[in-house]
Order: sequence, then structure tokens, then C-alpha cells
Amino acid sequence: MDMSDMDGTTLVGGGVNITGNNYVTQTLTANLIETTPAADSYFYQWYTNTTNSRTDGEIIEGANSNTLYVDPSYSGKYIYVVVTAVKEDYKTKRFNDITDDGNNATAVVTKSDSVLTV
Repeated sequence: MDMSDMDGTTLVGGGVNITGNNYVTQTLTANLIETTPAADSYFYQWYTNTTNSRTDGEIIEGANSNTLYVDPSYSGKYIYVVVTAVKEDYKTKRFNDITDDGNNATAVVTKSDSVLTV
């Protein structure tokens, strides 16, 4: 299905929130908040960034599910996810979240001997 914006009704609501420990070898989860009506499909794409920005990041190849294993190569970087909601006869809707001190143990990926639970 074409994921470009379509002429049609706009999906209402929806969102995503990253939770988990932003430490090497841990897993981050993109928790989806459903749109109304529920989309037919949700597409995930994860990115790394050297700045606290949800744009212009580097795509993480193959990272297209709601979870992300925090690879050592991400150390010192921010991680963000973009979720695209698609429903036939509706406009495509996108939302995103970035790792930060508010919803993760640390904003950028770090190495840690101990694991904190968020």
C-alpha cells in the first residue's frame, strides 16, 4: 500500500512513547497509542542521531518493529522512532518519540554495569 498522504479523512489521535533502558545490550520498546479508527497497518522505523532531534537522523537498517536492541554502535547517540499509521481511504499519519531523560534512564545510549528500570 502506498504510504504517501491520501485524500480522505484524517485519523484521530495516535502516538508513540519509547520505554526501556537506553543502555547497550538492552531493548527499547515503542509503545503505540492507537488512532481512531484503528489503522489497518502501523510501520515502524528507528533512527540514531547525534543531536536531540527527531529529524535528519541516520536510519537503522532492518529496525522496523516496535522493539529495538540497543547495539554498542549506538553509544553516545539519541534514538528515535517514527511510526506511520495507514488506513484505506484515510490520510496517512506519522508520529514519533525520542529517547530522553523523561521517559528513559538516559537520553543518549550509555554503557552500564547496572540496569535501571523505568
